[in-house]
Amino acid sequence: MRMAAMAVLCVWQHTWVLQGALDHGVQAVPIVVWMLIPATLVSVLLVALYNGKRGPSLKWFFYASYPMHLAILLIF
Repeated sequence: MRMAAMAVLCVWQHTWVLQGALDHGVQAVPIVVWMLIPATLVSVLLVALYNGKRGPSLKWFFYASYPMHLAILLIF
């Protein structure tokens, strides 16, 4: 019940932000604002499906991905 209430409140808040931007005459609402609602729903779903067990260790993936994404940002 609490998970459903959290999902409803988060989606309502993000819809309110989007509607506020549209009401104030913002012509081009950034894509980030449009992605708030789907991202919220996905995150609530992932939290709801969590079974309490630790997943596989991806420590080395994250150690490697951080410098790699910085190098990509420097290139572009």
